[in-house]
Amino acid sequence: MYFARFTFKPDRAPEFLDGDQFVTEMPFDDPSEIIACVQEFEHALDGVIVRCTLTGNVTNLLDFAVEGS
Repeated sequence: MYFARFTFKPDRAPEFLDGDQFVTEMPFDDPSEIIACVQEFEHALDGVIVRCTLTGNVTNLLDFAVEGS
């Protein structure tokens, strides 16, 4: 199981979250599901942090960001 914490850009957050929230966390069974979400909403996201419950590893996807995308 994986948990992805999505941080939305302030001007886009109301499209996805209630009130003044900018951050939400969702469970995923497979990393490919997280990749699909990130690709679909990349222009609305400020950051994504992923935690694997099996290993306890935490990865900030900004560490792998591609310039100009």
